[in-house]
Amino acid sequence: MRRLKKIKHQKEKRKRIKFYISFLILAMLIAISSVAAAVFLMLKKIDSIIYVKVGRSGEPIYINIVDNKNNKFIKISIDSNLTVDSARNYGEYKLGNVWLLDQNEKLKGGLLTDTIIKNFYLPIHYYKSENRTNLPKLMNIFVTSFEKGIIRSEIVELNIKKVGRQPNEILVNFYDVELAENYKSIEVVDSTGSIDGAENFSEIIKSAGLKVGSYKRKEVVDKGCIFKFKMKTDEIISLAKSLGCEVEETNEVGSDLEVILGLQFSQRF
Repeated sequence: MRRLKKIKHQKEKRKRIKFYISFLILAMLIAISSVAAAVFLMLKKIDSIIYVKVGRSGEPIYINIVDNKNNKFIKISIDSNLTVDSARNYGEYKLGNVWLLDQNEKLKGGLLTDTIIKNFYLPIHYYKSENRTNLPKLMNIFVTSFEKGIIRSEIVELNIKKVGRQPNEILVNFYDVELAENYKSIEVVDSTGSIDGAENFSEIIKSAGLKVGSYKRKEVVDKGCIFKFKMKTDEIISLAKSLGCEVEETNEVGSDLEVILGLQFSQRF
C-alpha cells in the first residue's frame, strides 16, 4: 500500500515538474516573440534599409533596399564582371573580384561598399553575403524576411549598367527627405590635397539629397573626415557611418553641416 502511494506521489511530482517546465518554455517563447515583434515594429518605422547583397561567384552584386514607407523591396543588380576602380587604391578589378579581394585582405566588407560608393556615388554601409554581414542580427532577420518573401511587398527590379552618376530611377531610392530638410546649408573644408576629393564627396551626398553650399581649401591633414552639426539625427549618423566619418555635435558651426575632409578620405574614395 505504501509502495503504491509512493509511486502515485512520484507520478504527480513528475506531472508538476513537466507542467512547470512547459509553463516556463511557453512564457519564454511568449517573451521572445513579444521582443521580436516589438523590434520588427521598430524596424518597420525606419524609412529604408539599404545593403549590398553578395551571392555566389559569377552572380550579380545587388543593392537591396527595404522601402518600409512604400512597402517595396527594391533589387538593383550590378554585373559582377563590370570593371571598376577599387576603393583604397587597390586598382582596377571586376566588381565580383573586389569582394574576393575584400575577404583575402580581411576588410570585413568595407572594400566592396567603399568601391560601390566610389564608382556609383551611392552611400551604403551595410553588406550581406551567405555567411557574413555587418547588419545587426535582428535587422538581418528582418531583411531576410523580405528576401524570402515571408514579408510580402512589391518587388521592384532595377539595373546599374555603367560606372558614374546614375539615372533618376536609381537615385530616387537613395534620396532622403529628412536629410534634405534638416541640412540645407553645408560647408566643406577640403584638406585632402586632392583635385577631386571634395568633388567626389559632393557627388556622393547629392545622391542622398544634399547639396554643398561652399568650399574652403586648407592645408592637408592626415585624417579621414569629420561631420560637425548642431542637430543630431539618425539620418546624418547613417550617412557619416557609410563614409567612415567621425561625428561631432556642436554649436560652433556656422551652417547646418560642416564637413572636414582629410587626406585619408581621398585615399579611401
